[in-house]
Amino acid sequence: MFQVLTISQKISLVRKGICLFFILLFMYSAKSQNREYNADLDLLLSELEVRHPSLYNTTDKSDFIKAINILKSKTSSLTKNQLLLEIEKILSLVNDGHTTLLLFASNEVNYTRLPFKLWKLNEGYVVLSTVEKYNILKGKLITHIDRNSIYDLEQAFKNSFAVENEYGHSVLMQEYVTVPALLQAKGLISDTSNIKIIYQDLNGKIDSMVIGTILRNEYLRLPFIEENEAVPKWLQNRGKKFWKEFDSQKNILYIQLNSSDIGGLEAQLRDFSREILEEVKDGKVKKIILDVRRNFGGSYIRTRPLFHSLLAINQLNPDIPQYVFIDNYTYSAGAYIAGELNEHTNALFVGKPTSGKPQFFGDLHRLKLPHIGITVRYSRLAQVSTNVYDSRPAIMPDLYASYSYKDFFYKDPCFELLDIADKKSLDSGLLFCYQRYGIDSLFTYYNLIERDSINTYSFNETTLLSISGHIDSKDRIKLLEFNTSKYPWSWMGFVSLGDAYMAAGYKNEAEQVYKKAFKINKYAIQWRELKFNEYLKGK
Repeated sequence: MFQVLTISQKISLVRKGICLFFILLFMYSAKSQNREYNADLDLLLSELEVRHPSLYNTTDKSDFIKAINILKSKTSSLTKNQLLLEIEKILSLVNDGHTTLLLFASNEVNYTRLPFKLWKLNEGYVVLSTVEKYNILKGKLITHIDRNSIYDLEQAFKNSFAVENEYGHSVLMQEYVTVPALLQAKGLISDTSNIKIIYQDLNGKIDSMVIGTILRNEYLRLPFIEENEAVPKWLQNRGKKFWKEFDSQKNILYIQLNSSDIGGLEAQLRDFSREILEEVKDGKVKKIILDVRRNFGGSYIRTRPLFHSLLAINQLNPDIPQYVFIDNYTYSAGAYIAGELNEHTNALFVGKPTSGKPQFFGDLHRLKLPHIGITVRYSRLAQVSTNVYDSRPAIMPDLYASYSYKDFFYKDPCFELLDIADKKSLDSGLLFCYQRYGIDSLFTYYNLIERDSINTYSFNETTLLSISGHIDSKDRIKLLEFNTSKYPWSWMGFVSLGDAYMAAGYKNEAEQVYKKAFKINKYAIQWRELKFNEYLKGK
């Protein structure tokens, strides 16, 4: 006998049925979405393998595929922003700053931003500009965002986005830390609308306030810095892609190339470059400065007229010293023109290491992941500088500039280094230390001089190699191992160490370091030759 349901029981049963329907619908939708997301990850892998010039340049193929598969196994447990950060982290394995999501700049996610623009100094991140509501923050150091110190934030985002070297990390950090949605995805903040910050002024006074966010378009409209007469020359004229000025008192021709993205201005740059040649002809110019500290890239081909003019001056007027001001913000095509001048002229480089490498990937193209709804930027070509043996991770300065909070808005540290005399050789000091006190004391002396007198003595990948022939054979391997620890990007250092291992009879060790040299530079063929000789012996 069937039980007759009351009206209330029927209503309850219908409600349960509706709830069950929506639960099942949600589960189906979630599974369907996961399948679509995973299909996008498969697309990412298959397309980058075809489109990128060397996807596995610095990471093993198996490690890259493993990272993709791990992400596919957990897409269901991630928020959209967490998923995007995980994809960005996988792309960082390529070690190519152009192969990235560049989330803070994406129109597709269009994140709201904290209401200020930052710049990295020795002491931390300073506010360059902000909206009127938060004018009190202008020129202040941001020490904490919510409960996180700036140092904690840097560590949280370590290896989280694509850069070409360590110097590029702080450049992108100043953007990523102003995106509350990404801070929340990292578990660093909970409220993305009202965020407590702690800041410090020039006198060391610490204060705090709760701030809101602004739309991305409003953030993009913020000026780079509020220009005035007190601001150093290099921070002025941000709106100009290139400009110059002759200081008639010091006879210095100052040229600033703020961007290599000069589409439509090619004719003007050619005229600009010819004007530089004419100015030098009248004999008044005694020094030339090219400043590319704010040049984050564009097209190096379009800026070649400027390079050719400076190259011609260097060849025809070698007595006129040239200086190139570089910084962590010098990247891509900006780093390329710096690298070419480094290779083909006797220009002195002043500033900080560039975030771009001499040999890099570029020619930016895009791949849309349709279900995730994000576009991946990727490199299509290898951009090779004239010196194919140059394996440095950055263009290194001859003279290192220090940007302090106290002086940033009033002094240019690069200009203050122009009168430094020629740097001294370390060779005699290192050899004296070794002969008197031994190999370990040489290492200590080297580290102390590097820390305290980097603008007095010459430091580069050949400094220690040049004295290795004067070191006893029992200590030579130690010296060359120390050299590879200081310059892990130097294929020459690993080849020299491999030669020393071979001379000492350590064939296995030699094979390993030769292989490292070959991985850094394919023209270091000692490893290939070793393997080929083994093959011939086995036949």
